[in-house]
Amino acid sequence: MPNQPPLYIIGSGAIGKALAATLCASGRKVYLVKATANTAVTPTVTVSLKLPDGSTISQEVQQIALTDLHTDSGVCVITAKSYANEMIAEALHQHAPVCPIVLLQNGLDVEAAFTNRDFPGVYRCVLFATSQPDEKGNIIFRPVTDSVIGIIRGNEQTLNNIVALLHNPFFAFRVEPDIQRVIWKKAIVNSVYNSVCPLLETDNGIFHRNETIMQVAMNIVRECLVVAAAYHIRLSEQEVQDTILTISRHSDGLFISTLQDMRHGRETEIDTLNFAINRLAVNKQLGHCTTTTYMLGELTRVKAALCMNGKIVLS
Repeated sequence: MPNQPPLYIIGSGAIGKALAATLCASGRKVYLVKATANTAVTPTVTVSLKLPDGSTISQEVQQIALTDLHTDSGVCVITAKSYANEMIAEALHQHAPVCPIVLLQNGLDVEAAFTNRDFPGVYRCVLFATSQPDEKGNIIFRPVTDSVIGIIRGNEQTLNNIVALLHNPFFAFRVEPDIQRVIWKKAIVNSVYNSVCPLLETDNGIFHRNETIMQVAMNIVRECLVVAAAYHIRLSEQEVQDTILTISRHSDGLFISTLQDMRHGRETEIDTLNFAINRLAVNKQLGHCTTTTYMLGELTRVKAALCMNGKIVLS
């Protein structure tokens, strides 16, 4: 792609590294941007990516700190956890105020930090891929289907350009005209995965393997669909169930990000999932409809806090 703008991937976790490696392997100009303050940043990092067919991509990716990102061109792709959005948005507002923002994050309303600062282009990606490091630091990457990108604020031409830049043979993207509907569906799915799997300390494949656990998942889904309908988002129980099972069948042996965060004593994203849905339910006087969703979110938050304080150590 001649004269392609640079891609700044902000967040050096498993998904950020997977995206950076696949883009570099496809000839894109990529920088992996470390959002964590007070952390030494080497000029390059080697990312080894294990693909579903057993092959490996190994790419040397250029790396910079967020504080060193100063540009008026390129695209900023946010793969860091959503609780860092306020800090990232403020840094980009000062040093890259006109660059389009693409959010590869889970949850509802995670774009608020960027829309509130009047970035001219804000786009949401709903991710349909799983990724985690193995014991040697390699990244295990398993796409489920094409990840989709839509407009929060911006225009179709920029959206099409972004999708063309990000799409590659290993990590596929496509345009989604009704992005809010997909955001809600994935938020409901993630409210299931990011509470049930960490509480049971099990892998993502549990739902297609265990009918009882799948019934727990569907209780959450039914609650969340009531809230979605109150916000004019029409989803069927069957399509959400199908999505949960499709992801689960592709994810045996892989662990949801919240469980990975607990194991490393890190903050989780549960606030933008179970708690976000409960808050929206309360706003519509539907708080009584989300008791299971809220309770499992609360247990997840308590368990994460115990892990962060060293009172629980997960294997």
